[in-house]
Amino acid sequence: MTWKLTVGPDGLPKRLVTSYPAGGMVRGMLGTLRMDTTYRGWGAKVSIKAPPAGTVAAE
Repeated sequence: MTWKLTVGPDGLPKRLVTSYPAGGMVRGMLGTLRMDTTYRGWGAKVSIKAPPAGTVAAE
């Protein structure tokens, strides 16, 4: 796995890019999986509600 984390001048994460062999996640899959995550809105007020019980799994 390789990764690169970009941090802004405020010291907070701004972007995370990760890459790893696809076979490590999905058996028989070839190639490389790449995820590019952007972080923003630090300090903003948020509201999070639990999803309905029927839409989640225990495992």
